[in-house]
Amino acid sequence: LIYSIFQSDDNEEPAEKQEKVTSKPLDYLILIVGGAAVAISADYTIWGISGISQSFGVSPEIIAQSAVAIGTSLPEVIVSIKSAKKGKTEIAIGNVLGSNVFNILFVMSIPSFFGTLSIPADVTAFSLPFMIVLSVLFTIMTNDRKIILFEGVILLVFYVYYILSLFI
Repeated sequence: LIYSIFQSDDNEEPAEKQEKVTSKPLDYLILIVGGAAVAISADYTIWGISGISQSFGVSPEIIAQSAVAIGTSLPEVIVSIKSAKKGKTEIAIGNVLGSNVFNILFVMSIPSFFGTLSIPADVTAFSLPFMIVLSVLFTIMTNDRKIILFEGVILLVFYVYYILSLFI
């Protein structure tokens, strides 16, 4: 955030000349309908995970940590790829890092306000520490605001290792 605040971009208009964005009633309706769709979809996702895990004889936690994680991460991957192609690497890096921090701190803590949260031992023993370590590694790798091919390959190797460790 500090980098973004102090970064000067000659292509941007001064704050006084930028158009003020206003919300319309339709925007609020879309927000409410979208929120309801997310809530309903969450129930169907849990139902689907249970069905898939029973069909394949695999633990629901493994399906959630692999297939569901891929599905929820795809929008972030697309934003990061488009940002990188446009030369906005800061957005791509911030998107990945911000997503990891958000998942570590909020996705596992907010549901606990609405009921008892049962986290499997393997998640707290392996997956959560693994995500934290990789987030720190990613932060170090992106300190120069770019990722070289070798660093990308290292991250992919860690991802493959993680997925394989779930199924072994």
